[in-house]
Amino acid sequence: MLRERLGRVNLRLGGVMAATLASQGAAAAALAATPLLGLSTSDAYAIGLQIGNASLAGVVIGVVYLLAVGRPWFDQWRRWAVIAAGFSIALPLVVIGANAVSRHTSDSLFVRGEVALIFGLGGAALAIAGVGAVRMACQGSPMWLASLTIAPNVSMLIATLIAWRVDRSGLSLAPAIAWAATCGALATFGSRSGARDASDGVAPDADSQGLQATALAAGVITSSVFPSLYITAISGIRAGAATALFLVTKVGSSFVGITVNSVLLVRYNWASERRVTGRSSLILTSAAAVAAGIALLLHTSGFRGASYGVAIVWWLCPLVAAPLILREVNARRMARTVMAKAAADMIVSAGTVAVLFAHPSFTGYLAAFAISQAVTMTVGGVGLRNRPLVAASLVLLVVSEILLVRGW
Repeated sequence: MLRERLGRVNLRLGGVMAATLASQGAAAAALAATPLLGLSTSDAYAIGLQIGNASLAGVVIGVVYLLAVGRPWFDQWRRWAVIAAGFSIALPLVVIGANAVSRHTSDSLFVRGEVALIFGLGGAALAIAGVGAVRMACQGSPMWLASLTIAPNVSMLIATLIAWRVDRSGLSLAPAIAWAATCGALATFGSRSGARDASDGVAPDADSQGLQATALAAGVITSSVFPSLYITAISGIRAGAATALFLVTKVGSSFVGITVNSVLLVRYNWASERRVTGRSSLILTSAAAVAAGIALLLHTSGFRGASYGVAIVWWLCPLVAAPLILREVNARRMARTVMAKAAADMIVSAGTVAVLFAHPSFTGYLAAFAISQAVTMTVGGVGLRNRPLVAASLVLLVVSEILLVRGW
């Protein structure tokens, strides 16, 4: 009996990991092809993809999924679908406005601002489809959520190759339109999926649900809006910088998506018990702090190439550790901890954005994410009463701030 159950779990996990791998691979391939249309255009597409996926990652997975996974009675799917779609439509306007206020030297977003707007509209449709996919994941069927972005990215890749062969200047918007149109088709299909909930009934913790929803919604700013500003700031280094850095970090984040997020998708649903320890997060956080210190030492000693490689390790470790803590905090419905995390993260990340626009750099971009994850683990560790994790996270936060300011 137990062996059969473990076999089913492993089979589901393998399928989800394969779907996530295909999704991440399609995204990387689609973006890697965009330099065929020109470096400034590829930078615009790097920013556009960040915008297009922001609502799915930030609102749908970062809010709706975390809010619903601990509540089988959750019934606010349509409301959150509208909110997620509206967020995606507004985000490109915010990014364009921030770019104008900062008087950024890059013209990629102004030359191809329509790319960002198209991705915003497509992202709205993708978010609607994502809400249906989250509903299915909570019912124990995470495959649709894991594979949701494969079709849009494949269609974008095909359109990019066609535009390159036919007329790369005249058809430069074709990949964005293809991506958005495919998302629209997914939204139409997704709205008909996941219509059956796990259980009925009245929510016994309406106040807690409202507080947690508010906290998670506030966290969208740091998880979705700020990353779009980060990549916009990096485009000021030189043409193609945003594309190159986005691809490098995409490969690293793919590891997180394929492994950690796949496990979490299978493990956390309405029928599962949630048990987690902070040991893995503690080890990863400590390793990140050490790697950050080594990267700084290597750079100071003149070993610039090696410092970049170690910096990737420093960035990747908290990217793996933070979701483990955050998912458990939300599954336990620790609303006040989530609210404290959102407030602290927003304040710290706002300062990070200002520094990154004033002094864009490779390590500064990585530091922006490491700082946010360090804040998450610090507050989460306090909520879970894990003192060693809190101490390690604070050390990581301080070292990451140093690398942000002294970016190279």
